[in-house]
Amino acid sequence: LDKQYQTQSTDAFAMETENANCWYDAKSQSLHMVLSVQKPQEVIDHALQMLKVSSVPVKSLYLQPTYTVGYGSKDSSNHTYYSLVAALYGDGLPVRVALNRYENFQASLKRHAFSLRYRLAVNKATKKIEAFQSRVECNSGGRSSFSPSIMRQSTIQSAGIYYIPKCDLRGQANATRALDASAIRGFGSLQSVGAMEMLADEMAQSVDMDAIDFRLLNAMRTGFSTAQGAVPAGQVRIVEVLNQAKKHPIWTERALRKKTFEQANPDKFYGAGFGCAQKSFGTGREAAFAKIEISADGRITIYHPGVEMGTGIAMTQAVVCKPWFGQAAHEVKLGITDWSDLPMEQIGDPNTNKQADEDRWSRDNPRWTPQYVSSSGATNTAYY
Repeated sequence: LDKQYQTQSTDAFAMETENANCWYDAKSQSLHMVLSVQKPQEVIDHALQMLKVSSVPVKSLYLQPTYTVGYGSKDSSNHTYYSLVAALYGDGLPVRVALNRYENFQASLKRHAFSLRYRLAVNKATKKIEAFQSRVECNSGGRSSFSPSIMRQSTIQSAGIYYIPKCDLRGQANATRALDASAIRGFGSLQSVGAMEMLADEMAQSVDMDAIDFRLLNAMRTGFSTAQGAVPAGQVRIVEVLNQAKKHPIWTERALRKKTFEQANPDKFYGAGFGCAQKSFGTGREAAFAKIEISADGRITIYHPGVEMGTGIAMTQAVVCKPWFGQAAHEVKLGITDWSDLPMEQIGDPNTNKQADEDRWSRDNPRWTPQYVSSSGATNTAYY
């Protein structure tokens, strides 16, 4: 089968619009920023780059990240930096820059539009997938933002839940005049995996198999390699999920339900579809700082770089303490960017570093790390 799929650019629709409150104190030469962002460390790094070439003297930068609703819509957003510039010229007054809903639709980060071409080859005798080719293109808009990472992730994930002996996967992120796109919930895998599941449904029909049976025959199992040749550590639970789904009445009774419903509703159609997806097995660039303090009177405090954006991290990080300390933490401090008690230094890019360079950096600098701290993830930050 050789198929093409398209997805459109869509709004992430964070219920809280883009907003920031910043002020510059000329007397102390300090810049203060109260922000709704997902990655405070990224803001610090980029703000310092901007301030270094500014004519406004800044000795201290204070950043206070707030609870927000993000899920990608506030990861690598440029709204923060407009607020920073406005504050430098605000004559010492606090400058609040907040978009209303209409402005947010016009200016906020979008989910990428994708163009996908998939070619899937199945052996008619064995009904097993033998080869897969994907061509993935994402529309980045005018700024790169997270597009290179999202392109990689969506391309890697295009093979879905299947074990495929031969794969040829290619991805491309395009700079265009469209609205800026970023790491909206799903990180590109929603589009590529969704297309693969539609293709799998059509292929199952072509080889005259039940859609779930076709997936069971071709599902990746523990010890099998991914499309990139890596074997995931741990147990792969795809087969268990498929077997449970196959027994569900919505699936087992779908033909009878369709007939009954359409007889009773002549102007309507009934259908039961199926899809099974998994999203990535991690990356080589996950990093987190965390600190636990116990006071003289037994109070437990956690310090963590993650930001609460609806994931429940403020609760889960407190509960993580219980197995070791007998109770949950009394206090959780989030969005921490000052880790001066463990001053690590990031050099290079973990996505492109050469092993020889990393070996040299680690030998020459005991404080070297490939990644300083990760962005707040929509899911994983809650339990890291």
